[in-house]
Amino acid sequence: MQHVPLLTTLERVRAQRRLGADATGDDELLKTLIAAASAEFARETGRVCVPYYTVRHYDMPLRSPYALDLDEDLLELAALTNGDGTAIPVEAVALRPFNAYPKWRITLRSSAGITFTYADDPQGTISVAGWWGYTPHYDTAWRASGFTVPVDSLTSGTIQVTLGVTGVFEIGHYLRIDDEVLRVTGRDATSITLARGQLGTTAASHSAGAAIHIFDVLPDIQNAVTEMVAYASLDRVGGRVMVYPGTTVLVDDLDPLVRRALEDHRRKTLVVIR
Repeated sequence: MQHVPLLTTLERVRAQRRLGADATGDDELLKTLIAAASAEFARETGRVCVPYYTVRHYDMPLRSPYALDLDEDLLELAALTNGDGTAIPVEAVALRPFNAYPKWRITLRSSAGITFTYADDPQGTISVAGWWGYTPHYDTAWRASGFTVPVDSLTSGTIQVTLGVTGVFEIGHYLRIDDEVLRVTGRDATSITLARGQLGTTAASHSAGAAIHIFDVLPDIQNAVTEMVAYASLDRVGGRVMVYPGTTVLVDDLDPLVRRALEDHRRKTLVVIR
């Protein structure tokens, strides 16, 4: 997968393990296990569970010149370029399904008088730019943190931001400021440390007062990955195992809610009979 985002935070894993504020000796190991468990969840489900920005390319559709089926979860369309190089206005497009995320088909409105076409070769000729990922709650997923960019603003190279208090931010949280996604990599009582330009976005300058939003991973996904980290950090042997760096986890011993989350969010394979 192009992007394998973190699906839980260090603070949630520490709370699950009932670690006190001073018990930080295993934090780096826990961060490694969070990354491994997040990757395993993504592999098992075949999905990226945090929005990311990219441009994907598609062949000229064979069944209809008005409908383009997608091989990835689309959340928000930013730009659509036809196979002949012309831009298709966003208002000429309808995304399916209408009332749910993610989207799996782009249809052209008949009133627009546009069809999918190509100039020379039909392969990979149509480009779709936008926000992708498996986020069924996309319309509410980016939560207002209550904080804004401080008065001294952010340059594209700023990695530490002083906010006064940091209790709402956790290590592993993804933040969105304007069109940039950032990840919290550290914090103290008054400031947070950030990794810039995450998930296909580019580090940019942001004006003072720009809103800071936090991405909320679906609760059952976050709980499942937190549980997977907890088991990965125990020394267990025997049975059917998945291997994480330096340790093992018994699949058969995991909470049933982990299995349910995997099944509920696993990408379904569709067989199209023509």
